[in-house]
Amino acid sequence: MLRVHAQQVQPGMRLALPIRNPGTGLVLLRQGFELDDTTVSRLRKLDIPEVWIEYPGTELIQDFCCPKIVRQQSMLTAMLADLFAHAHADSYAHADYDDYRTAIGGLVNSIRDHPCGAWFLGEVAGRREEDGRHAAQVCVTAVLLGLHLEPYFVTQRKRLESKYARNVTSLGLGAAMHDVGMLLLDPAVRARVDEVADASDPEWRMHVHRGYEMLAGSVSASAVSVVLHHHQCFDGSGFPVVGDHGGPLAGDDIHVYSRVCAVADQFDHRRHRPGGVMVPRVRVLREMLTDGGDPRFDPVVLAALLYVMPAFPVGSVVRLTSGDLAVVVSADPRHPCRPSVQIIAGCDGDSTDLPPA
Repeated sequence: MLRVHAQQVQPGMRLALPIRNPGTGLVLLRQGFELDDTTVSRLRKLDIPEVWIEYPGTELIQDFCCPKIVRQQSMLTAMLADLFAHAHADSYAHADYDDYRTAIGGLVNSIRDHPCGAWFLGEVAGRREEDGRHAAQVCVTAVLLGLHLEPYFVTQRKRLESKYARNVTSLGLGAAMHDVGMLLLDPAVRARVDEVADASDPEWRMHVHRGYEMLAGSVSASAVSVVLHHHQCFDGSGFPVVGDHGGPLAGDDIHVYSRVCAVADQFDHRRHRPGGVMVPRVRVLREMLTDGGDPRFDPVVLAALLYVMPAFPVGSVVRLTSGDLAVVVSADPRHPCRPSVQIIAGCDGDSTDLPPA
């Protein structure tokens, strides 16, 4: 099976995994469906970044697939898209956060049971509802980072028993809700900051306080801490100012969940630029990790990003220096630009000319 950009699908290709509606999570096209001209045309108009297609000789990849994990990601995305699309001050006050915690906990448990299934967690669809899409993607990335960093969490949360220190579900909930306060800002403030990319705007910075006020008492202290402190920086250059410190937090004074969310948040923002431009993973990873890594982020968390968001994800189609097309079958974080690949027979070196399976 191959991971193919939605704009590159062709009639005759068969789906290796179902395609789901970004807004509802319901199946639009079932596994095994053969695409035709009509469905290809409609698919290209949908806000779906990538699809999985069947391809001879790539069965090894499919052996690791866990459809349950893919389905859970889609349903969580739909839940968050709905929350953000209909958000207002009272909607958060009366939201049943247990539903989101349950959905995130289910995803966490499934990944624990089928670690290789995380390979199939692709880019979250739903750019038409950008706030919901961003929330879902940051949540998924934070969960993957958290599962990889469980031993680190134990050392960073020494006051807790190991089983509680490893509670990735609370991290995921905080990451999913990290920007809820943004929706209560004046739209003009958001537009102004988006236009000039000025994160120092004091009105914009209030979103962390607004979000904290909305969620405090409704979710765990560790989750709401993510909402308040996901813009704190490891080098002390972030916000908000904390009274006891007389300035922003820095280093280990920042809760480890907030440090994880900061990396996940930045990674997604760099991937999705203004105007709908999507930047390749490999470029974003280079920007964040070059010269020892961005000092604003916890270096341990930053290094883990290569493990959970590889430069060339499994199933993606790459062109080799020989001109051949190949599919990525595994990735090595120590050599992010040298994944293990399998040559795709019958291709002339242009990913837009992949022959139907």
